[in-house]
Amino acid sequence: MDPSDWNVVPDLVLLDVFSRLEDDDRLSMALVCNNWNRLFQSPQLWRTRKVIFSTEKPFTTATKSVGFLKTFGKHLKILTVGFANPNFRNAKQISKAVELFFNRAACISDLRLKEFTLQNANMELYWHFILSRKRIISSLCKFLKGLREVTLINFIAAKMSLTDGCRVLESLGRGQAAKTLKTVFIEDMFQAYVSPNRHKRYTVAMTKFKSISWIYTNYDTINSQILKSISKYIGKQFQKLTLTLDCDVSSYIIQSRDWSDFADHCPNVEVVFYIYSSAFKQDVPSILVPEIPLKEIDIVSWPSVESARRALESNISRTLAHISLTYGHRIGNGV
Repeated sequence: MDPSDWNVVPDLVLLDVFSRLEDDDRLSMALVCNNWNRLFQSPQLWRTRKVIFSTEKPFTTATKSVGFLKTFGKHLKILTVGFANPNFRNAKQISKAVELFFNRAACISDLRLKEFTLQNANMELYWHFILSRKRIISSLCKFLKGLREVTLINFIAAKMSLTDGCRVLESLGRGQAAKTLKTVFIEDMFQAYVSPNRHKRYTVAMTKFKSISWIYTNYDTINSQILKSISKYIGKQFQKLTLTLDCDVSSYIIQSRDWSDFADHCPNVEVVFYIYSSAFKQDVPSILVPEIPLKEIDIVSWPSVESARRALESNISRTLAHISLTYGHRIGNGV
């Protein structure tokens, strides 16, 4: 191919090529000519970034990622920070690298993130040492508090303690995120044995967000006070509540009157339930009251062992009959 032919290749095509390359290859491509160097600076190439901390040179990952944010942070919209195979041997080093990254990222003034995801955190499994966990949570809180335009937060499967999870939510509530946050994914954000909806600190933290339109979480992280706060401050703007039911919640069932009030004040809301087989050890129909503005129910897992299926068979059958009788006329997707 004649080198001059590259001059007629449209920018959109070259940008597509750039977008498929790793950073080092993009840099090499940018050194070819002035035009390609110009394209290298295009904002659309730097909208998303995934930073994964592993056992291999975590401090190098931290410093390079901070350098990226300083150079292209003004273009970045979606940031994912995750972990690859941390264990008790390397948790200290990884936590120090993560602390370095979040603390320095918090000082970058022109960072304008729209979406942030904490991936594969699993604080319950990986971070047994208190100091390592404290480094990550403290620096994460400092970073989150400084986010000024974030609209989506994803802490799915973070498995935090009650205290750590509340600190994270409070850091968001104290910053601009209290006004800008639209979507909150916090399914399994807390450890399995924690029922945050029983604790005032968690409830207060969740009521700080005044612009949310979609919450994806576990049933045991929602209570009547949170529903009332959504009704009072968000109302018609609240669009979707997605709840997973995977444990015994019989001691803190949301009552019919609370659902009715919620539906009246949030007329555009759609409630979606994902029910796991472990939930059928309890009286599921007592949870699925008629006043819930239900749009969809999905039973997403069944007992894999035949004896377990037989033990739950009557509860499952009764639940299916209840769903059909109570919601059959209005759910968009059946079971």
